[in-house]
Amino acid sequence: YMGASVSRAVLCCRVSPKQKAEVVTLIRTNDKSVTTLAIGDGANDVNMITAAHVGIGIRGVEGQQAARASDYAIAEFKHLKRLIFLHGRESYRRNSHLILFNFFKNVALVLPAFWWGILNRFSGQSLYDSYLYQLFNILFASLPIVIYAVFDQEHPPSQLAADPFAYLQGRRGELFNSGVFWRWFAFAAGQGALLSLVPTYVFETAADSTQGWMMDLWTMGESTFSGCVIIANLKVLIFASSYTPALLLSILGSLLVYLLCFLVVSSIRSTQAFGVFQTVYGTSIYWLVHFLVIIATSGFDFAFEKARDTWRSQKLQIERDE
Repeated sequence: YMGASVSRAVLCCRVSPKQKAEVVTLIRTNDKSVTTLAIGDGANDVNMITAAHVGIGIRGVEGQQAARASDYAIAEFKHLKRLIFLHGRESYRRNSHLILFNFFKNVALVLPAFWWGILNRFSGQSLYDSYLYQLFNILFASLPIVIYAVFDQEHPPSQLAADPFAYLQGRRGELFNSGVFWRWFAFAAGQGALLSLVPTYVFETAADSTQGWMMDLWTMGESTFSGCVIIANLKVLIFASSYTPALLLSILGSLLVYLLCFLVVSSIRSTQAFGVFQTVYGTSIYWLVHFLVIIATSGFDFAFEKARDTWRSQKLQIERDE
């Protein structure tokens, strides 16, 4: 292993299927930081393909055994470059954001209830209407991230295929690591605090509805919940690289579906949010609080993401020049 690790390439000739797998296992066992890839086109490559982190099978004259045992199957060896530098790179980027976003939106939804618990001495009082709360991950914050994960594209395929430096973010784990995870968690926790505490204090002390009633618990709760729906959908728009019609329509559709569900739930007398829709949407202070909170949360998020992307582009350009 020591000799192989300092070599640029190692050729293994006339080896058996078992020995091919042992070569891959040798690297995996002695260097936990590497990701191994094995590619083959015949039945004698199956052991090697299954032993690697990523196995690629070539469908060819030697049969389909390698393709069936692999993680990915290609028709010709020349497709390997496109598979790695385009699909591999973009899948890593999109899947990283997909996982982080699912944590983000749920932390932003759940933690306001924790901050609210501090104010009510953890009495167990719910902050959200139970019907709307159950629909958050089903209808209000699900479709845009699916559209993003399938269709988003940061750069044209020709540019990615011609620029190996764009692949470095995956090898370095820049988009998905413990630091990135806790940064997203911290952003969600901070935004959840603003979404919870600002409406609570503003509506409690200053806001009257058009009928002359003070804002109640469910009004504050639905204001917080509406903010969670909005920032969750805006978050996808912030980290998306291509604003496709499908993405924009999915975000708009998610918000419209939320408003429709909110109106329906607010019209049912037995629900906790009965009458809240008519109260909040006819009150100017509600819109002002929403506008300020969204600017403070998503606005900061947008500025941070753009600054980070600019820094990353400059760093990558320096590496290209070197």
